[in-house]
Amino acid sequence: MSSEGRPKALVTGTSTGLGREIALGFAQNGYDVAFADRDAAMLDEVMALPELADVNAVPVTLELTSEASINDGLNAAIEGLGGLDVVVNNAALALIRPVVDVTWDDWDRLVDGRRITTDFLVPARMDTVHISIRKTDNDECNFPSQNMHCFIINPAGLLRMVSWFVDPILIGYDADSRRLLMFEGVSNFRDDAGEPRNTLIHFEYF
Repeated sequence: MSSEGRPKALVTGTSTGLGREIALGFAQNGYDVAFADRDAAMLDEVMALPELADVNAVPVTLELTSEASINDGLNAAIEGLGGLDVVVNNAALALIRPVVDVTWDDWDRLVDGRRITTDFLVPARMDTVHISIRKTDNDECNFPSQNMHCFIINPAGLLRMVSWFVDPILIGYDADSRRLLMFEGVSNFRDDAGEPRNTLIHFEYF
């Protein structure tokens, strides 16, 4: 199928779930699509979907924790599609286990730039919400030290559209001790009307 004049999109995390649906949505709306994922075998299964029979779809094996893999993946997408107009970075590592089972390897993945999704308990609602955590520039964290890791927390999954209307939560950890240094965002502190207040907290250790 000729793809001349068609827009080109690269979507990461496309072997399953929301990422695959996003990529298929692009394909069904006139885009040539590069399906990117770390799992080459699962990408092969996606490429065999009947929805892609008449679409210029390109599989791209890409590991977001490796700069070299990112560069190779982008080049492969551009070469396979003949250009690139849109990039959707949907990929994340989901922690589907109790917090007590989270390891330092998960921490290292965050520090290396991998986005992680998990469920966060909101005691006031007696429920959990699905969140995304990823590393961001230290300048985003309102704290004087630069020897830290700054992370941004947003709603994830089907709640992702909510992030368009609410401020993210920012947390900063000391790069050496891994102690929490700062928190900025909505808190359980209430104003006079009983509404949650945005709060900036700096932590000191003695």
